[in-house]
Amino acid sequence: YMEAQSQVDHETYKFLKPGESVPEGYQRVDLRTIFDIKQDLRRKARTIAGGHKVDAFDINCHSSNMKGISARLLMLIADANGYDVRVGDIKNAYLYAPTAEKVWTVCGPEFARVIIDGKECDMSGRKALIVKALYGLKSSGRQWHKYLGDILRGLGFKPSRFDSDVWYRLNAKHDLYEYVGTHTDDLL
Repeated sequence: YMEAQSQVDHETYKFLKPGESVPEGYQRVDLRTIFDIKQDLRRKARTIAGGHKVDAFDINCHSSNMKGISARLLMLIADANGYDVRVGDIKNAYLYAPTAEKVWTVCGPEFARVIIDGKECDMSGRKALIVKALYGLKSSGRQWHKYLGDILRGLGFKPSRFDSDVWYRLNAKHDLYEYVGTHTDDLL
């Protein structure tokens, strides 16, 4: 239930009205919930789309990550200069980006008690268009990568020439450069 609610909160779906038809050109995907136990024994569930069944022939699905040598160089520069290094993970990262595929699904029982606009709703059995880069879709990694790049550009960062997943900007107040390395939804 919590995973479905999180996706509803991120406006991942456009729920269709009962009896409403799916628009022309959309492909159906099924949702699956994957359960995992992390190394620290936390339990995790993730609802994913069966994107392996989607024809994404004309959709660019490539995305990159920071090179390993780039991470090591950034750590070396920080250590040599006594700079702070911070790392972080963006929770439910893909759900911030729009999807490239035109896909829809039928909501399962995990959508039986979701809160929408402050009211509990039963969306189980309801058709829904998937409008965010849901995990499992072929283009989701690329869509997130593009979205994060737009955010970093908006904050004044530029991609480096050596590694386009290492971003930098001049902090004139402190007369130094700030760097951000990206690896999917992890930041250094």
